[in-house]
Amino acid sequence: MRCAIYTRKSSDEAAESHLGSTTVQRELCEAYITSQTGEGWTCLPDPYDDIGWSGGTLARPALKQLRADIVAGRVDVVVVYKIDRLSRSLKDFLDLVEEMDKAGVTFVSITQAFNTTTSMGRLMLNVLLSFAQFERELTGERLRDWFAGARARGIWTHPRPFGYQRGEDGRLIVVEDEAEVVRLAYRLYCKLGSGRLVANELNLAGHRNKFGRPWAGHATVVMLTNRLYIGDRVHKGVAEPGQHVPIISQELWRKVQQRMEVSRRRRAGMKRDPDESLLRGRIKHELGRALIHVTARGRTGDHYRYYVPHRERYGPGARPEHRFRARALEDAVLIALGPIIGRDLETLAHAARLRVIQKWVEMVTVGDTDMVISLYSGGEIIAPHRSALLIKPRPWPRGTMPPWLRQCQAMMATGVSLNRTAKAHGVSAATLSRANRAYPRPSSSP
Repeated sequence: MRCAIYTRKSSDEAAESHLGSTTVQRELCEAYITSQTGEGWTCLPDPYDDIGWSGGTLARPALKQLRADIVAGRVDVVVVYKIDRLSRSLKDFLDLVEEMDKAGVTFVSITQAFNTTTSMGRLMLNVLLSFAQFERELTGERLRDWFAGARARGIWTHPRPFGYQRGEDGRLIVVEDEAEVVRLAYRLYCKLGSGRLVANELNLAGHRNKFGRPWAGHATVVMLTNRLYIGDRVHKGVAEPGQHVPIISQELWRKVQQRMEVSRRRRAGMKRDPDESLLRGRIKHELGRALIHVTARGRTGDHYRYYVPHRERYGPGARPEHRFRARALEDAVLIALGPIIGRDLETLAHAARLRVIQKWVEMVTVGDTDMVISLYSGGEIIAPHRSALLIKPRPWPRGTMPPWLRQCQAMMATGVSLNRTAKAHGVSAATLSRANRAYPRPSSSP
């Protein structure tokens, strides 16, 4: 019978002589195994010692190694000094015992004379572990009561915040040099409206955080939203009046929070709405190319949306006739769906329009003059485009073409490359390419 000895010592058990040393536990277990030599017990040399680990968790290095050896079939008996050395949680202990039983491993506690192969041993194990778990929960309640009492007396039980330090009585005392940095940060935010800019100003002025490192934007925002600096103490999201001296005034706090809310709304408005496109992933050109959703902003600030082929978005291969105004195309799809659903869909809000598209439309295939709407139900709708849907290229009116473009096209007709033609006429190749697309040359001369 190969016996593995498991020992554990928590950090708060160092003062107890019989539990404060894993060496003592191991010596007692080895003596017990020696007394069972007649039964064929032998002690494995591998140590399974967890020092400084709580019995309330199974994430212990030595315990993990022991469980791995049990699964691998290298252990027949697990020997411990007391049951709570293995686990203080009844559920965790029962899981471990079940795992040992499946592997055919016996569990033995030398001071409590338990053997898991008998029903009486299992009963006594459950009883003792119930008391161990009760003691652990009782200890947790005592700690919670102590922390509650400490908060009521104004004692600070966390790492010190910037601007304060703990006094001899445990209460917070203002550190004036750091408090002045806090006040400066609040005043700067009222002017700049950005945590990153405030951090830059503090760093340029030579100020450092409590760790001696430069300020970061996120750390500055945390400081600007900490109610501790106005005399409050927050516990589990609830603000309570504290017993420490505030660093900033209520008026300055309100100004900063109002400015922060304005900045937050502005940033939210600048972010692109991910659901702005109703047909994203559900639209393609009749030639088989997927259409992607792109946006543009004009000189006057107007916002434009288009569906364009992915590989024809930019460059010489771009074809203006394959671009579609997104809103007009989406409206055309909703108009076609209206008779099937039995209601006017154009007047719906954006979220409701999106839900209709996601529920009914599987794919929209767009052509030059009409489109095919494939439904999840298996049907199809063929609908025409609106007249304003396609962005068609401008024709080449006789006599209105810029003279330089006529000269460039005549030069390229002789076999000169576009780049050399553009350089000869003092324009960029991109400008000449756009002009050619805007004024396409007719197939035959008039």
